[in-house]
Amino acid sequence: MSVCYPEFHYRWSWQLGHTPAELWPYIADTNRFNHNTGLPCVECHPLTPEESVNARRKLSFKRMGVTVEWTEEPFEWLEPRRSGVVRRNSRGPVDRMRVVAELEPYQDGTRLFYQIWARPANPIGLLAIPIQIGRLTSRAFGRVFTQYDEWIEEDRRPTQEQTQSFVSGGRHRLTGELVNAGADPDVTEALGRAVVEGSDLDLIKMRPYALADEWALPRRTVLDAFLLSTRLGLHDVSWDVLCPLCRGAKDTTTNLAGILPQVHCETCNIDFDVDFDRSVELTFRPGSTIREVGRTEYCVAGPRVTPHVVVQQLLQPSEKRIVSPELEEGPHRIRTLRLARGRYLDVKDEGPSSVDVDATPSGWGREAVAIGLTPTLSLRNDTDEEQLFVLERMVVDGFCGHGRRIHPPCSGTGTSSLSTPFAPGSGSLSETSPSCSPICADRPECIGKSGMPPRSGW
Repeated sequence: MSVCYPEFHYRWSWQLGHTPAELWPYIADTNRFNHNTGLPCVECHPLTPEESVNARRKLSFKRMGVTVEWTEEPFEWLEPRRSGVVRRNSRGPVDRMRVVAELEPYQDGTRLFYQIWARPANPIGLLAIPIQIGRLTSRAFGRVFTQYDEWIEEDRRPTQEQTQSFVSGGRHRLTGELVNAGADPDVTEALGRAVVEGSDLDLIKMRPYALADEWALPRRTVLDAFLLSTRLGLHDVSWDVLCPLCRGAKDTTTNLAGILPQVHCETCNIDFDVDFDRSVELTFRPGSTIREVGRTEYCVAGPRVTPHVVVQQLLQPSEKRIVSPELEEGPHRIRTLRLARGRYLDVKDEGPSSVDVDATPSGWGREAVAIGLTPTLSLRNDTDEEQLFVLERMVVDGFCGHGRRIHPPCSGTGTSSLSTPFAPGSGSLSETSPSCSPICADRPECIGKSGMPPRSGW
């Protein structure tokens, strides 16, 4: 006979000195947040297509000798105000957990609310939840949120957050050999400082153009230094094939010959042809002769995994939900993972304040809809299936270190092939080459229930 244990609910709040928009890149980076709060790395496990619908994942970690395994529902968020996720456990002391973070403007800063609902799976969970979550977690969260506030105030990257694992003589080998080989001295100094100060999270995928912009140095000069460092054996190279929809790395290889002509994205449930010029990204990491870089997968699906996505909401059949996002001027698109194409939104300063967006089996319509910067969106799922709504920017600042136009694919082999993007400066759709994809082509390195509150209003 199964026992129904009571659900625990915790709600904490902190007053921080910066705005929700300033705090969002840190708090929504759940991979870094989980690492900062002391959680172990996660392992990903395969799911059937039916189980993985709408980007569900099966994950696990081991802590203090106990294996915890769960199926994670898709994260839901409204940038920069709210983020949350539900996890249904199959192993471990907790049966189900839901977390929600909310950022509300307060005076010149933010009042941050964090809530956790946790239901025990067994007597161990009944004893552990009040201690681990009720006491230890709240202290860790408060420490990390305060640290994020300080990082923003000091205008610095989240460096030196863990013990660096340098090989003996690694620091001097990096800078010395690069300078002797003719690398630019300013770039060499900046690169050496990044490797010395950066955490594994920063160094696992170093993007030359993004770093060049951060260092205020010429992009091509920085790229040349990375390529030279690779030839000297100081950095390792990685070729990542990016999904045209979620833009996550779906295949990784250390050499060009290893790039497959077609790749599957389990998140978006599509197969796509690999266009080398547009969907392959070149990244670097310190070589083993310089510094050991460990595993960095502490969370695989938070809002900052897809920073171009402003809103993500999971709606059941016939469900309607109102959201009020804060948008940037320019083209946006709203789509779902299970329906073809999407609806294009032309965001303007003086655009309409509200718009209805209906997901229907017959499609979305081809006309772009004009909306304002802070609109009220009425999302409706008029299908017989659960739909994950995604509202994304079509121009992404910093995704590739560029801030250039990001095109949707014009064709694909999966069910999520999309229509063509906005014409520049227009509110209508334009036809583009069938080869267009969402990756910059001109960059050289691009070679609930049970006591849980309803999700309405997320």
